[in-house]
Parts: sequence; C-alpha cells; structure tokens
Amino acid sequence: MQTFEVSRRLAIWTLVGVCALSAAIGSSITLLAQTGPPGTEGERGAAGPRGAEGREGPEGEVESTDFGFLEGEIEELAAELGDLGATEGRVEELEEDLVVVEEVVEELCFEVELSC
Repeated sequence: MQTFEVSRRLAIWTLVGVCALSAAIGSSITLLAQTGPPGTEGERGAAGPRGAEGREGPEGEVESTDFGFLEGEIEELAAELGDLGATEGRVEELEEDLVVVEEVVEELCFEVELSC
C-alpha cells in the first residue's frame, strides 16, 4: 500500500484552486449561454385589423398605491447619510490634527533625547 503525504498548506491551496477553476468554468458557460449567436428569425405574420378611431376609454380614477411610508423611510435615511457626511468630515479634521500632534511629540522626544 502506497501513501501520499502533502502539507496542509498545499492541500488548502489545491482545494482553493479547484474551487476557483470550477467557478470560472461555470461563469464562462453561463456567459456563453447568454451571449450566444442569434437564431434565425421567422416571417412576419399578417397585420391585425385596425381599431376604431376616436374612441376613448372609460372615465374614472385609477387607484394607486400609497408610497407615503417609503417617503418617510427615504427622508430618515437621507438624514442619517447627512450625519455620516458630517462625521466623515470630522474624522478627516481629527486625522489632520493627529498629524500635527505627532510632529510635536516627535520634536519633544528629540529635544528630551538631546538634553539627556
């Protein structure tokens, strides 16, 4: 009986490679199926009878769905995003301040080293 030993790292990389290869093959087949060559077109059928001119549809109102609840949700999300934009600006300001503080600390440490 023969044995075959491989390291754990090689086994993991082999498994990842096989999975990536199978995903690539599946994607390629799907892409080919979606973008295949066009088929032949049949002949155009006979034209149907022309409708009556000057006729209007029935009068009345069309009921539509109330989207008021969605408008409220959108406004809440917009308010939160506005807050995120302000927070993002504040983070940038703090990062700039941190750079200045780091420079001052480096200068102080350099002066302390010189005085010792």
